[in-house]
Formats: sequence, C-alpha cells, structure tokens
Amino acid sequence: MIRLILEKDYPQVFPLHEYAFQYQLTEEKKKIKQKRKMIGYFNDNKLLAKLEMIDFKVWIDDKVWSMGGVAGVATWPEHRRGNKVKELLHISLQMLRDQKISISFLHPFQIGFYRKYGWELFCNELQINIPVNDLTFLNLVEREGHVTRVDVTENLLILNEVYEQFAKKYNGMLERSKEWWKDSVLPDQNCAGYYNHDSQLMGYILYEINNGKLIVQEFISLNVEAKKGLWNFICQHDSMITEVELTCSNHDNILFMLPNPKVRSRLDPYFMARIVDIELFLSQYHFNECDESVIIHLTDDFALWNQGTVIIKKGNATFYPVKEGSNCTHPPKKGLHINIGPFTALLLGYKTAFELSEIGMIHGTDKEMGILQSVITKNKTFFYDYF
Repeated sequence: MIRLILEKDYPQVFPLHEYAFQYQLTEEKKKIKQKRKMIGYFNDNKLLAKLEMIDFKVWIDDKVWSMGGVAGVATWPEHRRGNKVKELLHISLQMLRDQKISISFLHPFQIGFYRKYGWELFCNELQINIPVNDLTFLNLVEREGHVTRVDVTENLLILNEVYEQFAKKYNGMLERSKEWWKDSVLPDQNCAGYYNHDSQLMGYILYEINNGKLIVQEFISLNVEAKKGLWNFICQHDSMITEVELTCSNHDNILFMLPNPKVRSRLDPYFMARIVDIELFLSQYHFNECDESVIIHLTDDFALWNQGTVIIKKGNATFYPVKEGSNCTHPPKKGLHINIGPFTALLLGYKTAFELSEIGMIHGTDKEMGILQSVITKNKTFFYDYF
C-alpha cells in the first residue's frame, strides 16, 4: 500500500535513502527531510520504496508559480522493477493536482525513465573549464565599481534581490526562501559581489577553491559592468589556482566575451518538468494574442485527466478533456498532435514547435506550428538550483 510517511517511519526512510544514493545523511540533512512531505510504498509496514515532495515557487512567464518538486526517489534493489516507483509517481501527481499545483520539476537519475511518465527536459547547464593561462583581465571604464567579498549572513536580503532580478528573465528559476538560501545554496560557499559607483550590488558569484581549482557554482550579473568586474575578480586568483570551473546558463554570453573563448566546455541536460494539470496550467499561462486560432490534441497516458484538446484563440486557451468512455476511431485531421512531455518543454520555451517537429515529437502543418509558436512565451529556460 502507498501512504504518507510518518515520524515512526523515519528509521526506515534514512537507511533506504543512504543506501540508494550512497552517502551518509548528517543530522542537519535528516532534519531538513523531516520537514518534507514523503510518501512510501509499504508491505506489512515495511518500507520498500519512497518519494519526497517539496513545495517550491518558480518564475514562469515573469510570474511566480507554485511548483511541486519530486526528489529522493528510492527503492531497495530487491524490490525494484515492480512498478512501485511508477505508482508513487502517479500518486504524487494526484496529490499535486489536489493542491492546485500545475507543474512539477525533478532531477533525473535517468532521463528515459521519467520520460515514460510525462516529465521532459526543460533546461541545460553549461560548465566551462578555463586554464589559468586564459585568465585574461577585461577592460573596465573609469568610475565603474569594485568587487568585495560579501558577508552572506548580513547581506542575504540584498543578494536575493539581485538574484530575483536575474531569475525573472528565465522560465523555471526558483524563488528562493531564506531557509532555502541557508540550507541549500550558501553552505561552504564564498561570496564576492560587484558594487557600482553608487554602491549598489549589481552581481555576485558563489565559489569555492579546492585542490588548485576555483569552482564558481553561481555567476549572477545584472549588466556587462558587473560581469566584467566579477570575471576580473576571478582572474585575481591566477597565482593560487590552475583552472576555473564555472557553471552558468547556456544562454549566457560570457564565453563570447573572453579573449580566448576556445576553452573546454560541456553542455549537460539538467532538470525535467511536467505539466501536472493542463487545465490549471493554461489558466495561469499568458498567451500572446493572435488573429488566428490553433488546435492542439494532447495525449497523456500517465495522467489521463490531461488527455484532450486545447484551443488557443485571441490569447485565451480552452481545454476540452476527452469524454470518459469515448473511443475515437479516426484521429482528427485538423490541429497539432503532441504528448504532454514535449508540450511542457514547448510552453516553457526550451524547444520550439519546429524543433520538435524535426524529431517527430509534434505533428501538424507548418502553418499551425507557426501560429502556436507565435503565441507562447519568448523567455528562455534555466535552473540554478538542485534538489
């Protein structure tokens, strides 16, 4: 049976988590997990598999949305391949729908596994490795600002304000609570901030130095002045390190800005997203107005309440669910056909309709795809956090 995990179950939860993910949970990490909603698959009160659900807020289309994070999915090896995780995922979607949460994120251990259940990639992350010989200072004009190391405890509110100005530009970025900053973002990180000539914080980096490598976990800049200033601060470490490892959005132009952009870089698919409830999602999403309407036939074999037809007309979207018990012998010829996973990636701005068409993930005419593309968000996607 599947039920909520209770305090009495923690002695079973933590050993399963540690075995599955191969690391020891500190007492602090255990306290964090105890605050989360967890569901488990039990047999005679023995925990066989479990899943964590975390309430988040994210930026989508310049607005804050509720998002259900799925994490800590684990099964004892002797109980794998018995559809236990599949059942847990289905229950989690039902619970999120009941909470009026229209979208879910997760970090996949295997992308193909979660694609079966409707989650799809929605962002990448770019990791750049720059040898010390390529740490070249960039020119700054007079009267520009300075970089100083930041006490994050005293300046957390200001850091968050800068982070949010950056985050609003992308679909998917987390709205960070004070607790999330302290528990998940800042531990073991140094912070340096760029202040302009009016002493306003315009950007920051979170970084650490290990074994001769300066690792930049987060690079946030609100303008080119801050980007150059923070880069020059990194270059000031040239006598201490052998290389810099920097993680950023694949939409960031920092590589192009460098005197030698030809350095080792790796683009990794990162987080996955899934529309939980299409009707609720469409009511929250802002569509651009267009004189022509478009019809989308949506399939979702895992969450059947999303099966149906979406019609977008003059900036408004209406969902017509498949009637229970209906059986369409001949699929409709008019309109686009797409599955819930690619549709999620499309509406978030990760892929265009034409890109999905090239790989057979959406079907229809070029005209219909052009209309659909014209009404959806122009924001790009990114996610800097992990859970």
